[in-house]
Amino acid sequence: MKTFFKTFLTLMIVLSTSLIFSQDKPSELQYLVGARGRDIENTLKQRGYVHIKTSKDSHNSWSYWWNNNKRQCLSTKISDGKVENIMNIGPADCNKPLNSDDNHYSSQDKPSELQYLVGARGRD
Repeated sequence: MKTFFKTFLTLMIVLSTSLIFSQDKPSELQYLVGARGRDIENTLKQRGYVHIKTSKDSHNSWSYWWNNNKRQCLSTKISDGKVENIMNIGPADCNKPLNSDDNHYSSQDKPSELQYLVGARGRD
């Protein structure tokens, strides 16, 4: 039983490690790694990405970008003012549905079942 448990545990560690390191890097944007963080905004916008949010800690910042045509969310990690990493990540990180066929309204679309709320006032 101990041998089975050790084998199982080893297999789980190997699989989880490979998943962590196999995150998808968008090859068409890898040339931006090492660039100044402030310089990539226009490049991403020209490629169809829209800035969603940025989070920061004392050393790094992570910006999340959404490309509606590709239905793709990506994250850029900026450290010491330079792009350290660019990764494709899940749509949920860009506040988008997991299934690209579900509820993908453009910013111009308004779901008809909620149209009656336009102009409504909240409770005082």
